[in-house]
Amino acid sequence: MTTDERLERLERELADLVKTVKWKLAEIKAKLANVGVTGVAYEDEKGEIRAAGFLIGSLALRDEKGEVRGILGSRESGSTLLLCGEKKGKANIEMGVLEDGPELVLRDEANKDRAVLNVDKDGPRLRLRDEKGNVRASLGMTPNGPRLALFDEKGEVIWSAP
Repeated sequence: MTTDERLERLERELADLVKTVKWKLAEIKAKLANVGVTGVAYEDEKGEIRAAGFLIGSLALRDEKGEVRGILGSRESGSTLLLCGEKKGKANIEMGVLEDGPELVLRDEANKDRAVLNVDKDGPRLRLRDEKGNVRASLGMTPNGPRLALFDEKGEVIWSAP
């Protein structure tokens, strides 16, 4: 093999290597754009912060326009959290594992908790809330067995079984 042939071969190999490195860098950049630390805050209808925190090692789920529609991550406490929403800053669905067990929260268009399902040491519990955030119905397990309760606007029990 002549020197010119060797040089031509090395130039081709170098060009291939440069292409590979560029693709890998683009791949790494895309991954870094979706993984990191994400600040999370919820606002009520008055614009006041209801809850805030950071998700460590989070993964942003984006639509075709690049808008964040969901976040998967872990809280500072180490618990796992999945947020899904249709509007920027609005998490209509929140699913996570808290210190005392898993929880699923469904929110309305005003970003208010309307249905909360959780499981703790006593068992599963479902709470339904009105537009003001008051619990109006609760179904769950107690140490004495299942219980269903309905509440008025003031939170007073108006019917329960057993």
